[in-house]
Order: sequence, then C-alpha cells, then structure tokens
Amino acid sequence: MRDEERWHLIGQDPPDVLDHLVRNLADLHAVLAELAGGTLGPKKLTAAARSGPSAQALTRAADLARRAAARADALPLKLQSTARAAGIRVSVYTRPVSDPDSTEWPAAKLAVGVELAELTQWPTAVEQLCSLLKHDPGSPGSRRAVLLVPFVDGKPVRLMAQQLQTTLWPGTGLFDAWSTELPEGHPTPLTDAAIGAHEALQCLSVLAHLATLRDTDARHQNTADEAVAHFQQAGRQAG
Repeated sequence: MRDEERWHLIGQDPPDVLDHLVRNLADLHAVLAELAGGTLGPKKLTAAARSGPSAQALTRAADLARRAAARADALPLKLQSTARAAGIRVSVYTRPVSDPDSTEWPAAKLAVGVELAELTQWPTAVEQLCSLLKHDPGSPGSRRAVLLVPFVDGKPVRLMAQQLQTTLWPGTGLFDAWSTELPEGHPTPLTDAAIGAHEALQCLSVLAHLATLRDTDARHQNTADEAVAHFQQAGRQAG
C-alpha cells in the first residue's frame, strides 16, 4: 500500500504507520496460519507472546510460528522414508515460496525425483507418488504444484517431468523453473531431434496453408528457410 498508492498527488509522503501495519498483518498471518495448519497449540503461542514486553507480544508469537513452519525442512526425510517403504528411491528438493498466499503454510515448494532403472517404470512410480503426496487443500492449506521427474543414472529426464496439483499435468515448464536446484539433465538427443523435426514440419505446414489464403513475401520465405534448416539439422542429429 505504501508504494502502490500515489501519495504525491495529495502532496504527502506515505505515512510510516503503513509499514507498521504491514508488519502486524504479516505477524498475524503467521500466528493464525500456524494455529490452522501447524503443530503448535494455542498454549505455546500464548506463552511466547507473554514472555516479554507486551508491545512485542505479537512479534514473539509470530517468530515462534515461523520457526515451527520451518518443519517443511523435515518433509524430505519423511517423504523419503515413506517412499522407501513403498519401494521407491526418491530425492526431495524444497525451496521457500517468495510470494506466498495467505493459505499457504508452510510456504514451501516441492520437487521429487525418482531414480529408475529404466523409464518404463515411470508410470507406476508416478501413480505411487500421487498416492504418497495426496493433498487436501481444505485441511492443511493450499500447496503449489509439485514437480515429479524420473532420474536415470542420477540425472533428471526433463521431457518426462510431470506436475501434480490435484491432478497430473505435463511438467517441463515447472522443471525449467527448478533447473538450478536439480542436477544436470539427462541427454535425450533422439527425442530432441524428433521434437525439432516435428516443430519444423509444423511451421512449414502452416506456411503452406497460409500461401493458399494470401500472398506471401520475403518474411514468410525467411521463416520457411529457417524451418527447413531446423528440419535438416534434426535429421543430422537423429542420423
């Protein structure tokens, strides 16, 4: 509110009380979210609030709630243990949500890699993971989409990634968002070549149809030439 409202239009600087209000609301959110979906009870939060000067009571309770929310750090160990019992070897990655909604608590993102002997095991592994990661947003709070990705020889296979919210969706975009935290991806030269060839043919097909509807010019020819070059390159990679 301090930065969004154009206070200069009324010849005033943003009042400092707005910063105080934002801090209080953030602290209040931490306490209420922990009470709704966390492990601390009212007694512990009340004790923290009463352990010092009353002016900082809310801040102390909020700090305790935020430390408790760091229990997300224990989630990888719990998930690894549960997955191991189900016969799945997983690597779990977490990172904080930079702009959490009020219903996200703890505010952490999750990615799960599954080490496979061969990719034909992936559908079964995904089904098992979905069962282990079953989530009811009405109880502990909402959760960002979870990245599920197979690992072969310790390397993630990007094109097989999926994301789980309440249902499964293709996950290459989410994989890219996690790329700096994950190991270097497994090379997939033949698949990359096939996708590149398909995209080039798709472009050429669109241009050919466009030419039946209207006159084309040098721009269209340049695009066609680039698509032909990409198709030929894909052929060389596949060969």
